[in-house]
Amino acid sequence: MTRCSLSEEELIDYYCGEIKNLNIKEHIDYCSMCQEYLASLKAVEVEMERVEEVFNPDFSVQDKVNLNNIFAEVEDLEKKGAIKETILFGGLAFTLLFIVISLFIAWDIKYLIYVQLVLYAIMPFILLPLLKNKKVEGVS
Repeated sequence: MTRCSLSEEELIDYYCGEIKNLNIKEHIDYCSMCQEYLASLKAVEVEMERVEEVFNPDFSVQDKVNLNNIFAEVEDLEKKGAIKETILFGGLAFTLLFIVISLFIAWDIKYLIYVQLVLYAIMPFILLPLLKNKKVEGVS
């Protein structure tokens, strides 16, 4: 502010209630510049409250609790899905291992190599159930 004994910082502190000085109150009563500055502070505060109401809707405590419960349920579902995939993968790996060991015991090594070649060829199709629920990055 120009040509006034009070600084903007002092007026802001007075407006916010940090200074309770009677001399400042008396000065504001007769100084039109200080009165205008305080009025502009009040206008800014009113505008900020209006903008805050528009952009920050007030959530009740119950709404926040409901959101927390929803997030917790989503996390539980994700954990259950991961466990299901792990069990499915383990079962598939155990089955393939059992087949390979059985063939190794029952047949000649030549047939085991043929079975392994066939397994390598069809493995991508066997793993499709594990990949069907996975999302490719960038695709919604």
